Amino acid sequence: MPVASKTILVTGASRGLGLEFVRQILQLPAAPEVLIAACRNPSSANDLQTLAKANPSLKVIKLDVEKDEDIISAAQETKNIVGDRGLNLLINNAGILVRTEGSELRTQSRENMQRHFDVNCSAVRSNRVISLLVASTDVSCSVSGAREVGIE
Repeated sequence: MPVASKTILVTGASRGLGLEFVRQILQLPAAPEVLIAACRNPSSANDLQTLAKANPSLKVIKLDVEKDEDIISAAQETKNIVGDRGLNLLINNAGILVRTEGSELRTQSRENMQRHFDVNCSAVRSNRVISLLVASTDVSCSVSGAREVGIE
């Protein structure tokens, strides 16, 4: 299934899978009109900044999914960028894996498990981001993590 979305947001885009999602999307024959790459520290995301300089459709924004104020700000900035088009595709790639001593599930604190859930599952699924997906007249899908989205 080829991706033909006009507006895409990739979280956790500064390195690893997120950065590779951005690279692959930019190379699609039907590249999106707007690709938003969100990361915790845009100024230190050198590879991402290099891609943005070479691709005017790529916008880099700040988003630390552990901070509610960042989620609110990133949602507003995304809304300003995509306008009435809404958001066609969310690739919710930002995530954490904090290893603690005795990293078996049975030895994890409730606090540590809750932090993982907050970041990996619920962070940008706020009403502000969901409303941008709903505003789109051509919603493709919403993906979490590295789930296959048809980017070849």
